[in-house]
Amino acid sequence: MTENRRRVRENVEEYTLETGKHVIVLGEGRLVNLAAAEGHPPSVMDMSFANQALASEYIVKNHKGFKNEVYTLPKSVDKK
Repeated sequence: MTENRRRVRENVEEYTLETGKHVIVLGEGRLVNLAAAEGHPPSVMDMSFANQALASEYIVKNHKGFKNEVYTLPKSVDKK
């Protein structure tokens, strides 16, 4: 199935299939930020997920006044 395998750089491999198509595999096909250890630390991810949860709560509580457009999260919510 694979004609050739080439290491592009650390944690990136390119496979050439018999059809001539190429497949790029990151971090050996595992969860990249864990396998490649190039992701954000857990403390940063915690803050990011908390902010997403607060933004979701804001949308649920205030969606009736929204139009179909992009909104900036109010600073009062973002600062929590």
